[in-house]
Amino acid sequence: MTIRAETEFAEKRARLLHNLAEIADNPGLSIESRNKAIDSLMPEDTPELAPFEVRDQAAFEAAQREAFARDFERINHATRNARGDAMEWRALLPSLREMRATLVESSLTDGGYTVPQRVSGSWVDKLRATSAFLRGGVQVVPFDSATFRLPRLNATNTPGVVAENTAIAKGDTDWAALDFTAVKFADIQEASNEILMDSALDLRRILADTMAKNIASSVDASAFNGTGTSSLKGLLATGNNTKTTLAGTAVKWDDIADAYAAIEATGGTPGVIWASPDMAKGLRKEREGGSTGAYLAGAVTQAPAGTAWGLPLLVSGNLPAKTVIVCDPSRVFFGLRANVVLKVSEDYGFDRDVIAFRATMRAAGVAVAEPTSVQHIAAA
Repeated sequence: MTIRAETEFAEKRARLLHNLAEIADNPGLSIESRNKAIDSLMPEDTPELAPFEVRDQAAFEAAQREAFARDFERINHATRNARGDAMEWRALLPSLREMRATLVESSLTDGGYTVPQRVSGSWVDKLRATSAFLRGGVQVVPFDSATFRLPRLNATNTPGVVAENTAIAKGDTDWAALDFTAVKFADIQEASNEILMDSALDLRRILADTMAKNIASSVDASAFNGTGTSSLKGLLATGNNTKTTLAGTAVKWDDIADAYAAIEATGGTPGVIWASPDMAKGLRKEREGGSTGAYLAGAVTQAPAGTAWGLPLLVSGNLPAKTVIVCDPSRVFFGLRANVVLKVSEDYGFDRDVIAFRATMRAAGVAVAEPTSVQHIAAA
């Protein structure tokens, strides 16, 4: 290239980097708009900005870094130091592909998965779809510190009729608090670069889905059964529910109707039923008039009923056996410190050419406004 051509080439690169930086720093752009704008600017495959004859991507990117180093020195009038090693920092400069991967957010293709420690978008919706507890419609309370306190009105007075020219009795309210302390759920998976490159399956997506399901299962188990010591305080923990222990070995529809009425009696509105797999099976097998009538849950040629008295019936293997919960989810609060975040690192197993995938989430347990809003039915 001539000196003039090199100068024009350097100026175009400088403008490109400037435009990319402006797009990346613009808070007004959505992720989708930002990615589209970056894609429209990236001329990775055009001969004008790729004048070097190279045989592979690695050589091409090395040439790009070298060109960026020359451009930086020329445009910024950099001077060599006394030892003449000013080019030693050139490996820190990104290639065009790496520049794009650094700027594009939540990309599951070249950018999002190849840059070390890339952060994916929020996965809380996926977690909600996988977790039986969160699907119940409980109140998710985001917070931004290690601990969080949610005020709770314990009791108040009942106003009465006041006669004319008579002093109004002073009312009173009794306040307490629901305390949340964050704990972390985490999962890590690794795969060799050869497997990721050669597999006919989309292993990156499969690993991501598997990790989300793993965390969802852990959240379910703690949200139902956690004691609050080394885990979340769950829905079945002491003080979070009203428990009824049956004499029989199975929960019947009559027992669920009684729990429904118990919530209504305290001013609540039942909104969800959770059942362990064994009790869900027993409820679906109940028949009219004993063992020979029609199934109460629907005909065998149709899908079993997914609702009971209009409430969703959700089955979770994380519930203890012989357990059914009838709940007013508007009175149940789940503290969320950080959504599910997926990160990918190529440095984790650099010496083994292994790529690591890590998913984390921070939650802070279950708090219930009043125990009567959660009716725990346990068969013998």
